[in-house]
Amino acid sequence: MPRDRRKRKNRAAARATAEGTASERRRGERRSLRRITVELWVRQEYEREICLCRAADLSVGGMQFDYGLPHPVGTQVELRFALPGVEQRIEVSAEIIAASWTGRTPTTNLRFLDLSDENRRHLRAFLATQAG
Repeated sequence: MPRDRRKRKNRAAARATAEGTASERRRGERRSLRRITVELWVRQEYEREICLCRAADLSVGGMQFDYGLPHPVGTQVELRFALPGVEQRIEVSAEIIAASWTGRTPTTNLRFLDLSDENRRHLRAFLATQAG
């Protein structure tokens, strides 16, 4: 086999290995975030449309809605919600990463995009009190 063909083959194998490792790492990170069941009303804004949605679970990385009309995957929305016992409202941009219907019930999974350090601290503290 000519030398440059071997190089290309080795590079392709290295790239496939790196991509596989990265996707495994992403899956691992997603699973390592503590998720709790909640019933939290969230104000969702998309362009000029405002909708109240109900969060069914919550983590530092995002949340899942079980009430409210889902937007297409990849849509970015603005969220505003209050945690019980926390005075400051959390405002964060989020991306819809999954949306589906189970019978007549919509489910939307969202990933937080720009959670501030302060809001991350509030969220972690809230999750720690709920996990007990």
